[in-house]
This record gives sequence, C-alpha cells and structure tokens, in this order.
Amino acid sequence: MTFKIGSYTIESKQGLNALEKQKIKTDDELKKLDKNNDKKISNQELEDAQIEVDLEDDDVNTKDTEGTSDTEDSENATDSENSDSSSSDSMTEIDALKKSIESLEETLTSLLNKANTCADIDQLDSVLSSIETTQNTLSTERTSLIKLMSGGSTTGTTATATATDSASGTASGSLDTSSAANFALSLINNNGGKSIPAGDIKNAINSSIGRFDDGAWCGDFVGYVLTETYGKDGSPGDFLNTCWYPGCGEIYNWAVNNNVLESSSSEAQPGDLILYGQSHVGVIVAVNADGTVQTVEGNTSSEEDGSYESTNGSGWCAHHQSKSIGGGTYVVALHKLKK
Repeated sequence: MTFKIGSYTIESKQGLNALEKQKIKTDDELKKLDKNNDKKISNQELEDAQIEVDLEDDDVNTKDTEGTSDTEDSENATDSENSDSSSSDSMTEIDALKKSIESLEETLTSLLNKANTCADIDQLDSVLSSIETTQNTLSTERTSLIKLMSGGSTTGTTATATATDSASGTASGSLDTSSAANFALSLINNNGGKSIPAGDIKNAINSSIGRFDDGAWCGDFVGYVLTETYGKDGSPGDFLNTCWYPGCGEIYNWAVNNNVLESSSSEAQPGDLILYGQSHVGVIVAVNADGTVQTVEGNTSSEEDGSYESTNGSGWCAHHQSKSIGGGTYVVALHKLKK
C-alpha cells in the first residue's frame, strides 16, 4: 500500500501517522526531511529528524483497521449473497405456486364437469369430495401466493381466517367458503345436472328462510344457500342478519360498507357471490382458468335452453358455466370476512 503527502511517498503507515501528528502537510516541509532527494520519506529519515515513529502502536492499529475492514467486507458480501439468494428463492416459490394454482384450476374445472355427468349417487359423492378437497387446496395456495408476493412468508398460511385486521371483520387469512358452493352445486347435481324450475324449489327456500318472492327470488336463493350452509347466525360478516331482506341494492351497499365489493375474478373464490349491478345475484361455485366464473343462480334462465319462464313458476335455479366479472358485474368476496 502506498502512502502519500503531496508529491512525496511515505514509507509506512506509521511514518504517515507521525507526520500527521507533527502537522507536516506540504512539499516544502517534506523537502527538508528528504535527505536522499528521492521524493520518498523513510522511517529512518524521520528518526534522523527526531520525529518519533511509534512502530508498535501503529502496527496494532494498522492490523485492527485492516482486520475490521476485511471483516466488514466479508459481512457485506455475505449479506449481499444472502439477499440475492432470498430473492431468488422467493421468485422460485412464486413461480411454483402459480403453476400449482393453474394446475388446480384445471383439475377443479374437470371435476365440476365430471360432476354433471355422474351416473349414480356414490360416484357423485366421490366427485364432490374431490371438488371440496381441490377447492380447499386452491384457496390455501392462493392465500400463500398473495402473502408471498406482498413480501411475507408462507409459513403457517391456512385458508381459514384466524385473525382480524380491521373493525370491518376482514381477516388476515381467508374464510373457506367452498361449502356454500358445494351446497349450491349439489342442488343441480341432485337434479341430474338439470336446471330446477322455481315451483320445484320454492317450498325448500320458503321452509329454510321463511319467504319466497315469486317475482324476484334470486336474493331468496342466496339466503337459502347461506342459511343451509352456515345457519342464520353463522354467515360470513353476519350477512344474513345485517343484509336481510337481501335485495340486490342492499347487497351492493352492504358489500361496499364491508370492503368486499370486487371487480375482478382474481378476487373470487367458490362460495362468494356474483352481483350483476344492483339487479341480480347468485353464488359462485368455481373460478375458471380463463378468468370467468361458474355460478348457480336462482330466478335465472335455464342453462339448457336459455328460457326464463317456466310452466311451474317464474325462472329457474340453474348452473351457468361461464360468467365474466367486470363491466358492472361484481364479486362479493365473502371469503374475506370472518363468521
């Protein structure tokens, strides 16, 4: 290592320290010390000029300084390597989760289609069990992905809400609402995969919730599904007690007030609601890989022939395979609320 003052080279760190102590800083002052006229100041020349060079102390200081510098450089390098490694690991985990979610969505779509073609009740029960398991896993994976992409850890992540983030009831995890989707879908499957005319389901709805509006019963159907799934006092966000009678306008306002009105299918999970402006509502039973959702809706057109009117009452309970979110159609994300 070279030490310099002005145009003069100083032999050692110890010599440099000695000159600094004497406040010798200029070429003119150093020229008087340079007995060899070689633009170099040796320790011997300093001693000849009666400038004390403390070799022992400066050796220790030099070693300490160099040691500290080496240690800090090593620690900084290690920190940088750890940071790069952590970032790389996170990206790898994110990519893996995305691929897993895509695969699960494809599996779920296949199972839902299979459920519509089951030949007997035992086969249907088996498929519905697989659907529930897949939905639960998908919900967990999505929660993990969201947490990882926001900079958190996926360790200990579950699909069930365990803590509350705000007074509105929004949970740090997500509530598993798939049982509501399974119940709604089972109504269609138990009818041989066919739409159910209003007259054939109105008594069950009325018995469950104590009402049935012949002219506009989409909200009654949602209330029926949630009541049968959670009980009147156990619905997400206390929906059945705080948004009853569930007219579509009331549902819209309730969702806004509870911060769960979403305009993207990426926010949807099975068991959430689909809300068409403030005029119609249904239950989401699956999220398709292309971003559309599958729904079961009351007071809607028959999926088979597109007709709305039935000879046995007004409208149908039907399974729609592809509905788009956005453009005034919303998700009411019940899974974001605690019971």
